[in-house]
Amino acid sequence: MHWLPAFFAVLVSGFVLAVGWWIAPQDAPRSARVTAFVLVAVACLVAVLVILVQGLRGFAA
Repeated sequence: MHWLPAFFAVLVSGFVLAVGWWIAPQDAPRSARVTAFVLVAVACLVAVLVILVQGLRGFAA
């Protein structure tokens, strides 16, 4: 369960980013908001994949 702290870190960072997304200025260009959302989503997916790989390595060891 050495990956558990990283998992909670991803959850907290995702929550903070979601809050930041919703309180962002509404007059910001839509394309900029969508680009930021896509970048955040990709970063979260990469983090989740890294955590899953580390977890699988832990089970295999």
